Amino acid sequence: MSSSISSEEQRKAMMADPAVIDDDAASAVQQKEVIKKKTKKKTFRLPDDELELILAFKPSVHYPDPIFSPVLEEKLPDTVRGVRATMAKADALLEKNHDSISSEHARIQAEYQAKGYATYQAEVTDDEKEIIQVPRRGRRRHRPGVVKRKGEIKKIN
Repeated sequence: MSSSISSEEQRKAMMADPAVIDDDAASAVQQKEVIKKKTKKKTFRLPDDELELILAFKPSVHYPDPIFSPVLEEKLPDTVRGVRATMAKADALLEKNHDSISSEHARIQAEYQAKGYATYQAEVTDDEKEIIQVPRRGRRRHRPGVVKRKGEIKKIN
């Protein structure tokens, strides 16, 4: 009986003392760090069809700001301001993406011209061992009264 009372007291003390809770949370984080899988970067060759798509990339066209009629600007000023703000955000995002894509495009194009192929790097965990199972040849289910021999199917009856 005394052990259950002491465990209740410990539980109350843990609830009252935030430092104890923080220590438990810190130990949980440390356990998660130990469990993390080891990752390493592996270089893969870029498939030809993807290489053609990347080399055929053309930057998208910048669309000019929409021109609103003065009547519309007078009647719906908040909407017009919102549309212009959205267009400005879209242009900034488009420019940012274009910069990153064009730098990768230039790298792949230079590597293709130098080596005749291009590569990319991806993070692979040690635990991700792919198990490739090739399906068996022929039918997978049993059909009673049917025999298969050298490319011909014969019905027995």
